[in-house]
Amino acid sequence: MSMREAVTENTCEIEFDRARLRVRGNVSPDMLRLLIRELSR
Repeated sequence: MSMREAVTENTCEIEFDRARLRVRGNVSPDMLRLLIRELSR
């Protein structure tokens, strides 16, 4: 599974093969890792 991650001020966009997740606001790196891990299953 390929994945790209782009981070800009207050926005994190994670692109998977068939989906894109855009998170806005103050999200901790631990929460982002958890989201990526769970969505990569």
